[in-house]
Amino acid sequence: MVRRKCPVCGNYSFSSVSQEAWNCQKCGCLLTPDLNEEERDGKD
Repeated sequence: MVRRKCPVCGNYSFSSVSQEAWNCQKCGCLLTPDLNEEERDGKD
């Protein structure tokens, strides 16, 4: 699972698709793959 933080509004988006651009669900900003952050499951 990958998350991206919108640089405009700060909203986090989550997806399993890491190589494609997404649009922020809150403001519509284009979220590109360079914003990818690996989501941790908290089990480490």
